[in-house]
Amino acid sequence: MTAQEYVNGLFDLTGHVGIITGASRGIGLGEVEALCNAGAEIYNFDLNDVKEEDKKESFSGMERFHTIICSVTEYDELEKRIREIAEKHGHIDFLINNAGITFKSRAEDFPEERLDSIININLKTPFMISRLCYPYLKKSPFIGRIITISSMASYMGFNGVLPYDMTKSGVMGLTRGLAEEWKNDNILVNSVSPGWVLTKMNEEMFAKNPDRKGRKTIMKFSATVTLQYDTPFSPFSHEQWQDGLDWMKKSNLDGAELCISNYKDIDPYKIKEELDMRGLGCSTLSTGQARGLEGLSLIGVSSEKVQETQQRFWQHIDTAAILGSKVTIGLMRGLGTEATKKQDLYNLSEALKPLIEYADKKGVILLLEAINRYETALLNSAEADMDFIVNDLGDPDCVGVLWDLFHANIEDADYKKSIVIMGEKLKHIHLADSNRMFPEYGHTDFAAILKEVKMAGFKEYCSFECLNLPSRDIVLDQTGIWVEKMRNL
Repeated sequence: MTAQEYVNGLFDLTGHVGIITGASRGIGLGEVEALCNAGAEIYNFDLNDVKEEDKKESFSGMERFHTIICSVTEYDELEKRIREIAEKHGHIDFLINNAGITFKSRAEDFPEERLDSIININLKTPFMISRLCYPYLKKSPFIGRIITISSMASYMGFNGVLPYDMTKSGVMGLTRGLAEEWKNDNILVNSVSPGWVLTKMNEEMFAKNPDRKGRKTIMKFSATVTLQYDTPFSPFSHEQWQDGLDWMKKSNLDGAELCISNYKDIDPYKIKEELDMRGLGCSTLSTGQARGLEGLSLIGVSSEKVQETQQRFWQHIDTAAILGSKVTIGLMRGLGTEATKKQDLYNLSEALKPLIEYADKKGVILLLEAINRYETALLNSAEADMDFIVNDLGDPDCVGVLWDLFHANIEDADYKKSIVIMGEKLKHIHLADSNRMFPEYGHTDFAAILKEVKMAGFKEYCSFECLNLPSRDIVLDQTGIWVEKMRNL
């Protein structure tokens, strides 16, 4: 199942009419594609039409997409166009405030004219066009909806784009205010804060700032936080998990890798709220604690215990779908033995099949971690992982590789070859030095490895799974510094 097929199966918008701003390219055009494929009639207010090279063959609903060339700051013209759309269709059902601009410059040197245009397009226009659409959204035969595209900048603040940070924070205030004022008027108001996306706007910004050109891809960074039982891979106890999230934000990380053993007293929606409040994502669910605590395993145990393990993974998949994360299958797959390896791998593939089917339906990626020979007899290297995924599992789209650099130091003699072998199946990286310490306290060449995966197109999470060594203070103090150094490779 492709991503587009999955999205198409989620909702039917036949009969809905919507307006979107700034949808000639980038995120906006992607939104249009999904909405039109779902049956909606979309009107794009933009200064530019969609270029042929930006159109996709899969855009089956292109005939329902109409671009109206106009300035989103000419409010009299917008009012006229909105009225015409309402008269033609009899209703307007949703508005997406997508148009946005930025400019790279330090605050002390920021040109005033650029400041004014950013404020007008990013903040004033969403307010004005929402107000212009209000009487029509209120009368929608469905539920009228307004969605305004904000940014992670509204939570974190980014260097060199302060007016953009300001306006995206203002968008959050606008969303909350309109949601409160119009809550009894058949209008639902929300905002979405995407992470970094390589849009044309960002490409143009990089072109004007050659010091940032070297970032072929943008990797994301996360660290381990445990929610129930302490782990040596987190600087915080399970009672301090929210403090751990605060530290991740301060350290300029993008997300958290969550250790969840079972679902007693676990509320995924509460967790998501805590992550969203800090502008953090969830990279993956780390699941291995349940093996040691409960003996859960997909092989080498009774059929009842295998079923119990599968049920636990189904819970993990449900939670990952809520959090937008992946699910790690590490030691809970089972240890196996050299003598029974062939049968063990067969049993593992059979136990994984219903999990793969369920994960595919939920749009969740399962990560098979390559773990060294001293901890398990099965799937020790990147090559072994790939052989199993392709030949034993049939190369499902929803299964990828977790490449742990501590284990790779033992098993993968040529990291460049391993990166090529994994290709697009490389979906997650664990960061720990050759001695399980914090990076650069062993002999692993992280800069060389991460440069290589970036050049290969890796855009997923690199997550710290190292011991609190040489000391907890070093981990806490140096994580943010080290991450920034890696981002600038």
